[in-house]
Parts: sequence; C-alpha cells; structure tokens
Amino acid sequence: MATAALQLDVEDKLRAAAKSRSIRVSEFFKDYDTLRSGFITRTQFQRSLDQHLGLHLSDEECMFLAGQYDTRHDGTVNYVAFCNNMEKALVSSVVDGKLLLQMHSTMLSPPSTLNHDERQLTDDIINKCREYYQYHGISVKACYADFDRHNRGFVSSNQFRRNFPGPVEVTPVQVSMLIKRYLDPSSGLCNYLHFHTDMTSVGGAQATGGGAQTRRSTGELSLSPTQLKTAPGDTILCKIRDAVYKNGIRTTEFFKDHDKLRSGIITETQFTCGLTLCCGQAIHLSREEIALVVECFRAPDGRVRYNQFCQFMENAYNVPELEKAPTQNVERPLKGHLHKTVNTLNQEWGGRLSCVLDELKAEISRRRLLLYPFFKDFDKGKGYTRGVTRSQFERILHLLGLRVSQEDMQLIVTKFADPSNGDVCYPAFIQAIDEQYVGQVMEREKMQEGGTPPPTEPRPPVEPVDVAGVVVRLQQHVFLKRVRVAEHFEDFDPLRSGSITAARFRRGITSLGQPYLTDAQFIALCDHYADPQLKEHIRWRAFLEDIDKGFGSADHQDHLLQLPPLGATDFAAMATNPEKSLLDGVLFRLSERVCQKRILVKPCFQDFDRHHIGYVSSSQCGQCLGYLDLPVTKEEGEVLRKAFSDAKGFNYLRFLDHVECMERGVAMPPGGEQRKEIPTAPPTTPNINDVMTSIKTKIGKRRISLQEFMRDYDKFKCGRIRVTLFRRALDLAGLGLTPGEVALLEESYCSLSESGHVDYISFCDEVESIFTTKQLEKMPTAHVTQYVIPNELEGNVLSQEEDTRVNRAVGKMAEVVRARRIQLPPLFQDYDRVNIGSVTTSQFHRVLSELQLESLVDPPELQLICQKFCVKVGGRADVNYIAFCQAVEKWSE
Repeated sequence: MATAALQLDVEDKLRAAAKSRSIRVSEFFKDYDTLRSGFITRTQFQRSLDQHLGLHLSDEECMFLAGQYDTRHDGTVNYVAFCNNMEKALVSSVVDGKLLLQMHSTMLSPPSTLNHDERQLTDDIINKCREYYQYHGISVKACYADFDRHNRGFVSSNQFRRNFPGPVEVTPVQVSMLIKRYLDPSSGLCNYLHFHTDMTSVGGAQATGGGAQTRRSTGELSLSPTQLKTAPGDTILCKIRDAVYKNGIRTTEFFKDHDKLRSGIITETQFTCGLTLCCGQAIHLSREEIALVVECFRAPDGRVRYNQFCQFMENAYNVPELEKAPTQNVERPLKGHLHKTVNTLNQEWGGRLSCVLDELKAEISRRRLLLYPFFKDFDKGKGYTRGVTRSQFERILHLLGLRVSQEDMQLIVTKFADPSNGDVCYPAFIQAIDEQYVGQVMEREKMQEGGTPPPTEPRPPVEPVDVAGVVVRLQQHVFLKRVRVAEHFEDFDPLRSGSITAARFRRGITSLGQPYLTDAQFIALCDHYADPQLKEHIRWRAFLEDIDKGFGSADHQDHLLQLPPLGATDFAAMATNPEKSLLDGVLFRLSERVCQKRILVKPCFQDFDRHHIGYVSSSQCGQCLGYLDLPVTKEEGEVLRKAFSDAKGFNYLRFLDHVECMERGVAMPPGGEQRKEIPTAPPTTPNINDVMTSIKTKIGKRRISLQEFMRDYDKFKCGRIRVTLFRRALDLAGLGLTPGEVALLEESYCSLSESGHVDYISFCDEVESIFTTKQLEKMPTAHVTQYVIPNELEGNVLSQEEDTRVNRAVGKMAEVVRARRIQLPPLFQDYDRVNIGSVTTSQFHRVLSELQLESLVDPPELQLICQKFCVKVGGRADVNYIAFCQAVEKWSE
C-alpha cells in the first residue's frame, strides 16, 4: 500500500506539473534516444525531469520511478511506458457526490502565506474577475504568454501588475494581494498559470452543473435557419444582418480564432465576445438581445454554432448555390432600405437647416455644379463607404466655393453624420441639395404578403405596326449588308430549342446593325413570333426563316433593291407642284454651275463622310454647298432636304447623281417635270465565254483566290454550296456581275448530284487556271501558256467615221503639245491617287481645260475621245489617261 501510494503521489505531482505547463513529456526523452529504442539511462531520465518539469524530486522518489519502469532489469528506464502513464486522464474520485479533480495546484509551489481574512478577500476578487473574464471572453494565459518566453508559467510581479486584464474595479491594493497569493517563495515570481486555472476551473464546473439544465437532448439547433423568421430574435437578427451588410463586416473573422479545430462550435462566452467585437460599433446590443441570439444558435451541449450564424449573416439577401435552384425566390430588400438614414433634428434646428440647404440648392443650380465626383475622390481610401470625415467635408465645400458658417456646418454634420463613426454621409447630403442626383431613393411601395411584388401595370397600348413591312425592311438590311443572322442568335440558345427570351431577342436584333427599330416595332415583332409554350419567349427560328426569304427568288431581291431607304419619303407623290418646280430649278442651276466651272463636288462631301456610307447631316450639306460656291436659299435648302434625306441623313450620292447629270447627257430644263436621258442600246443576252473572260481579267488584275470566298460556306468539304451562298460569295469578291450573268454561271456550273447547289470547285478551277494548270505534277511534259489579260481598250469599237474624227481631234492636241512642250502625265497623276492609270470623265475634262486643249475640239469629238479610251473601274466608266497620253505622243512624233 505504501508503495502504491508513493507511486500515485509522485505520478500525480509530475502529471500536474506537465498539465499546468501544457507540455508533452515524451518530447524531452527522445533527444537521448537516438535509436528510438524506447529506453534511456537513469541519469538521463532524472536530468530530463529536473530540466523540463522544474521539479526537484528526492533521491528516494527518483530511485523508485527508475526501478518502477526498469522493465528489462538492466539499469535503463522505459520512458515510453512512463509517458503513456503520464498522458492518461487524472485520477478522479467521487466524494459526497461531487466531482473533484486530482490536480493539486499546491504541489507546484509552497502553500500561500495569506491569513484567513486575506484569502477570503482574494476569493471575492477572483469571483469578480471570473465573471468579467467570462463575459468578455478574456484568456488570462494569453495576457501573460508574451512575458513567459520559456513557457515556465511564471512572470515577475511588475509584469503581472502591468498586464493585469482588469476589471477596472480592482484597485492596485487588491492586485498586490493577488500577487501575494500567487507568489512562489522559492523563485520570487508569480505563478500566472494558477491564476488562469482558478479563472477557468470553477467556470467550467458551473457550466457543467448549472448549464446542463438548459441543454437539449435532441436536435442540433434550438431553431433551424428556416425558422429564424418566426423566432423571438427575428428582429434582432435582421437588425444585425442589415448592419453587417451596410458596413461590409466579415463575421467569420471574429469567431474563428476561438475555434482552433474549425469545428464550427465555440462557447457562449466566446460567441458573446465575438458578437460584441463584430457589431459593437455598427449596432449596440443589450445583454437580453445577445441572449436571444445565443438561444437561436445554441447546440445540444450548451455551446453555440457560430458557423450557422455567420452563414446567415454573410448570405444576406442571397441564396447559397442559387445556380442549383434557379427558380427559388430570393428575398430582396426594398429600394433604399440598406442606405444610411439621416438623423432627426428638432423643429427649430430643422427649420434653420432647411433654409441653409435651400440656399445651397439655389447656388448649385445657378452654377450647375456636379458634386458627387469631388466627394468620391476623398472616399477612395476606405473602399467607397459613402462617408467622409468632417474635415474632408469642410474642405470639399471650401473647394467648391460654398460658404457655410460654423453654426450651419455643425447643423449639417449633425443631420448627416453616421452615429457609429461620425463620418458624414455625402450621398444623402448631395441628394438634399441637388435635384439631379438620385443616388439614395427610398421605395415607398410595400411588398405583398408572401413576398410577392405588387402587380405590375399593364403595358400601354401602342399604335398598330405593319409587321410584314418591318420584316421586309430587315430583309433589305440583311440582303444589302450580307449579314449571317443565325450567328447572332445561336449563342443565346445553347440547347438549340429555337426559343429565347425577349431581352436576348432584342440584343440579337441590335447586333445585326439595325439601329432604326422603334419600341413599337419591336413589341409587334415579339407578339408576332411569341412562343405559345413558353411565356415571354420568342421563336427566333421562325424569325430566321422569314429573314432568309430575302435571298430567295431574283424578283424578290430586285424588289428589295428598289425599296427606298428607311425614313425616306416619296417626294414625287407627296410634294406640291411649286415644290417640284423649285427642286427642278435649283438642281438645273447647280448642274450648270458645276459643269461650267468643272467643280469636283464629291470630294468635299466625302471629307464629312468618314465612314463612307454616302450620308452627311443637313448642316454639313449646307457647309459643303457654301464652300463650293453653290449658294441656295433657305426654301431651296428645305426642298433639297425633303427630297434627298432619310433616317440616316442627307444622301449626297443621290444628290450628286442629279447635279452631275449634264455630264452624263441628261437634259433637265428648269421647269421640266420629266428628265430626258440619252437612249441606250437594249441589253444583250450575256455569253458564258464573255462572262468567264471578264471574271478572269478581274481576278488576274487583282491577284486574288476566288476559292477563299466560297470554302467557308462548304462546311462538309463536298465541293458544292447553295445557290444563295454562291451569290453571296460572288458579291463579297467584288466582281460586279449583273443578275443575268450570275444566273448564267449558276446554270453552267449547277451540281448534278443535288439540285439548288453549285459546283464551285469546278468554277474556281476554271477561273484560277489563268495562274497555273491543275495537277501539273502528273503532266510534266505539258506545255503551259501564260494567260494574257486582254486590253480593255480593244473592246471600245468605233465606226470608221468616228475613228477618223477621234484621230483628227488627237492630232490637233498633239500639235499644240509639241509646240508648247507640254508634259501631260503629271497633271493626270495628280488626280490618280492610287495609281490605277485612269481618271473620271470630269477629271479628264478638267485637265484638258487647264491645259487649254479642250477648246481645240468640239464636245462631240471630246465625247468620242472618252469612248475611245474608256475603261471600267467598278461600275463607273473612267478614261485611261495613259493610253491617251501615248496616243498624243505618237502623233506629236
């Protein structure tokens, strides 16, 4: 019995020392056991106990322990068995039904020298400190850990007094009594671990006894998160949630330091401390309100699930994993509910403040000041909290030149200050003095019961719209711009269901480049293509089929080309006779002036048309006419605007067609209502050989690959594409073919395997044969001839009489050129900016007029010269001045 009692006494003493210092005994013996055999010598065992545990055991106790754990009976100690015995739970015994822990704190130091009255007084101080520390979540051990670098559990008296955590009611004399109670006579230091043990042990016992009565036997939470809205603390939780949302508080940061293992549960004291630190400045909670919050998130063991609280706060007005439940209704606050409210003043101060704000409002309106950017510049450092300090507020008003007295400034700051930090809420102040600013608006309408919004007002009636006309206009736009409509809607329909929302449908139409669609027209399109199965969805596939009809028959395409521009009016049908006469008169007068002075009108308009769309504004048209010295009256300008304007602006290309008509042989009398044009020869039926020769000539000059424009439409690489896509590719290549020529190509290269398709591979091989012979590697002995581009001038065939007149006219000019030693090419090159060797007819006339050569020939001979040296540039007939200069030089020689 004596041996067992001695073993229990020594082991309990060692166990209490290790427990008080929070050390692991096994770590100190491993330094002596390099081979990890689990055995060390008796000397090493005794040295470890003296150095690390700080206990001075007697020789009898040391010999007893060494003999007790000498399992091999060779003078070594089995420290592994010793450590396992030390790390077991403390021996407990039940005395009179009470649980007593066999952790003898008095074993670590000699008994205190306090008498009975002093001990009673220190017990009262300890009880007072314990309540304070538990309420505020203060750890005594953490307060003194910085002074105890070696983790011995001792600090000096001055260190104990300096970092004493309170409360303030404890006087310095009472602190001295605590120092005397926990003073170790052997070392002269204070044992703060004993003080920490007294603060936590009794509190834990109370929690174990009294707190057990409030525990619940079933369920994790007293109230689930779904029942929080009906809980007694619902109003408190909503108030905390709004404060957290307004101030951007991360609630988890205030609780996770208490949860080292990240279990999501902390004690009630720790939760109270974290909640006070979290919302102490934003919202002031009483003890009763904190108790209600704790009851809402209490766990069965009496602790608090702070992770549930943080999840509820951080998901304010949001639903976690909303992408998995897209149909769930999300609670949203009323507009302006989360804004910072202004303070309330009494009637006298409120009246004075209203006068001050009215004066500032009048000054802001008179000077047209924009206040928000000035305040926002001072708010960048805080992450846009919508508040500035008082000194910054006064500085901004001084910078803006708004003079406010100190008394009035105090009233403004009192009205718009934030009670939590004293900053001035500048959005509310700006809205009070600036009628144009609407940054903080309160929503007056209340939500109906059940969380559903109030019923929306019915859509106002719109004027009837011709849907067919709108579709035709869209067909015209798509046909002229060669837009791929499907690509603008497929991205909005990932499931290829053929139905999208109305908002996405409008985005698709806007991306088509059609900016002239009104709201009434869009609503009519939505009603026409509405999906009967899905509410507020549009059948874009049906819309696409109707748009693609614009690439159908040739007659329909001709109809689209003949449609007037959007917004243009039929001037001939709507104008009165005086307006028609006025228009014909001004056009004839402008045409004569342009023809007489050889004025280049188009470049002046192109300077204003930077995007080359053929349109300028009405004011820009007036500037051009004034710069060109083509004066028009106000009435004439209004008539011109009505005749040549549409939704895009003033169509100067159509205007120039009428003004420059005299150079193209159009007779236009001042009062004539009908313009007589020179009769042209009837159109001849195109020949496939002539068409291919024309295409080869254009491809040879431009050195382009025609197959590059067609292979994108052949996704399966089968060598054939649809007829509509073949026409689109030819247009993109810019070959300038007529509809009859395109139809002849479709007929000649139609696919034999599938109707409605064109074998573009054969067509491209034939065209690109001018560059090389296909599969030449299989015919190495074949003789390849280079394709010679035919001279366009050879096609200008004149009669023998006309040719004689042209030679006579060129001879007259050649004599003057030789006599005056004139260099012809430099003057023509000034108008040939891209060096293509040709100029327009008007430019050709102007050069001859500057050189005084035009007077040598009459107008019919000059027109025959233009026909002789005519070349096609796009769709325009120009004059090849290089061939003309060579002919003149040949005659002069």
